[in-house]
Amino acid sequence: VLDVPPPPPPLKPTSGLRISGLAHASEASSSTATLDAPPMLDPAVAGVDIGAKFCKFHPKSPARYLCKKCNRTFCELCITVLNVGSVTKKNCRSCGVECVPLQVHLVRPGPQKGFFASLPGAFIYPMRGAGIFILLVGMIIFTGIRLGTVMMSTGSIRGIGLGGTMQLILGGYLFTFLQNIIHSTAAGDDEVPDLPGINFLEDILLPFFRLLGLVLVCFAPAIAFVVLAVATASPSLAIGVLPAMLFGCAYFPMAFLAVAILDSVGAVNPLVILPSILKVPAEYIVTVIILAAVLIFTKIGDIVLAVAFPKGLMTQSIPELLAMFGLKFLWSLVSLYLLTVNTRILGLLYLCKKDKLAWLGR
Repeated sequence: VLDVPPPPPPLKPTSGLRISGLAHASEASSSTATLDAPPMLDPAVAGVDIGAKFCKFHPKSPARYLCKKCNRTFCELCITVLNVGSVTKKNCRSCGVECVPLQVHLVRPGPQKGFFASLPGAFIYPMRGAGIFILLVGMIIFTGIRLGTVMMSTGSIRGIGLGGTMQLILGGYLFTFLQNIIHSTAAGDDEVPDLPGINFLEDILLPFFRLLGLVLVCFAPAIAFVVLAVATASPSLAIGVLPAMLFGCAYFPMAFLAVAILDSVGAVNPLVILPSILKVPAEYIVTVIILAAVLIFTKIGDIVLAVAFPKGLMTQSIPELLAMFGLKFLWSLVSLYLLTVNTRILGLLYLCKKDKLAWLGR
């Protein structure tokens, strides 16, 4: 009689999260996938079971969708939502193919801070993680945008062309960076995200035109009043410029937030923005007041620098030119810090009130 070795002990189940592909109704019974676990994370921070699959771009956010072509997983913020007829499709931004929804099982951490309780932390947010280094790099970009504006104001063809090119490249990249801040904040991250990549189409050109469309739509009434007032020389129309400008300034923050979250300039639609403002009136009023205070403070600094260096780039004094550039770099750093704080506050507004806003159909 041969000795038969005892069967091996049953494998101890590993901790993790089983993510099932909830494909469309026709595939629901056959599309199930268990994905490999990422590096271990603190469940209190990640908010999901250890071993869960996370978003490719937001490591602390549980994955909601899987792209079958590139095999990457994404959260709600990192997909493209398309309405084809009466059907809503959610596609991979890189591949363009439709993603498979994933079922996740959340482990609820403690109660989340409210919007007003989260506001003080926004002012130290730019200093967290690699935020200081990113601000220093961003300062160069921000200064380049200001320099491009100065070059365009010279009125020369060369100045307008070179300044406009700088505005396009650096402005589009800055918008992408600010959009990443909103995305990471909406995903629950507490540190400044890394700088975006340098894909000319996706990280520069398309974001620039989203920003341009956003500004044109928000300030369209003010622009119309200015054009009509100049064309007709009508004082009554000129009076309407100020209230139209104030309306655009009050409308812009929520519109900017919607465009950043939905990744489409079509989100500027008043049928989306005005109801959203009415859903969170107290939080939005405080947000606009903070943004206005920061904007006024920034403009005062610009005026002081303009008075201190009236000749600007036309000065023939090397010490004065060096002093001007040094102070402008310093003020650009302060301005970018305040802009980062403002963007963080907008992201907190969405994070705390996303259920009321319901932009992603939650």
